[in-house]
Amino acid sequence: MARHAGEASGIGAFSFGFAGVDIFFVLSGFLITSLLVGEHSRTGRISLRQFYLRRALRLLPALTAFLIVLLALVPFFQPAAWRRPLLHSVWISALFVGNIAKTISRPDFILPHMWSLGMEEQFYLLWPVLLFALLKMKAPRPLVMGIALGGALAVVVTRVVLLVSNWASSKILFYSPLHSDGLLIGCAVGLAYPGDTCRRLSRSAASC
Repeated sequence: MARHAGEASGIGAFSFGFAGVDIFFVLSGFLITSLLVGEHSRTGRISLRQFYLRRALRLLPALTAFLIVLLALVPFFQPAAWRRPLLHSVWISALFVGNIAKTISRPDFILPHMWSLGMEEQFYLLWPVLLFALLKMKAPRPLVMGIALGGALAVVVTRVVLLVSNWASSKILFYSPLHSDGLLIGCAVGLAYPGDTCRRLSRSAASC
């Protein structure tokens, strides 16, 4: 928040504030993975239906309210030339592809802070399904941890190579899946947690 406030005021203070996004991704990967592993330890299965229902109930009400308010304000938005981009941005955000819009530098996407939510939702679509498949095949937890850490390492190496070779723009490096190493590290940490702890987390989340 301090970084964005600094950018808006032209001060440019708190430039290290971007690290908050990476910390958020690590925590998210840890929480989601520990909940899923805890459910598997407790029941012997993972209900993807219940997982996605819980995520929808947690995220969609606030997001829907935010986007409805924006839609109501579109006719009054100034300057008028921004009204159509704002409308487009609402639909891009509703589809959870804000990070893709940022990656390809769409000029009509003027809600840039929605990119991280898009990244999160795409993570929700892919990782739980992969984790479910690996656990169903009775893959050892160290192997699944290795897959998560290997993915994080591959992302970092690819990002560094592209950066030093000038083969990719800063937006591609920051807003695309090349910024998913934090999520994957969080997944590995969640897998490293003892089974009893994961079961307690799962029971706590079951009522959410």
